[in-house]
Amino acid sequence: ENWTLTGTLGMADSEFNDYQYNFVSAFAKYSQMAGNTMPRYPEDMGSLSASYKNTMNNGWDMFFRADLNYFGETYADESNLATCDSYTLMNARGGIQRDDLRMELYVNNVTDEEAWSACTRWSDFASPSAFAVFTAFQGISVSPLRPRNIGLRISYDF
Repeated sequence: ENWTLTGTLGMADSEFNDYQYNFVSAFAKYSQMAGNTMPRYPEDMGSLSASYKNTMNNGWDMFFRADLNYFGETYADESNLATCDSYTLMNARGGIQRDDLRMELYVNNVTDEEAWSACTRWSDFASPSAFAVFTAFQGISVSPLRPRNIGLRISYDF
């Protein structure tokens, strides 16, 4: 009665049927992306959450919640040449509440997971090059997960 468990599962089987992507032809030596997986979206992802709520003898309500989120591997772009690895992220929080006052301690990224939350291909259009190969200077841009952080939230509704 005091516990709530929830979960989600997302699965996407997406691929290009016929798609000409010329930005990678300078180094990949092909530009037809048919059969490749869509970029920047995992084929599988899911979450699991557990919450507990109870009223203590002194009139305060206490609560705890833990979330586990899984993000599958993603491709950086349509060519499927570079990937972002899958990762699992855990967050937790707990606290007390009474009437309009709420205090909670939280921990985001409990395990201090080090992973890339996003990656994408980019072209350097500023570097000088022949017009025919203006996409020859390319790289992968990545965004790291935020490191573990711990905090205290206090709120009052009025």
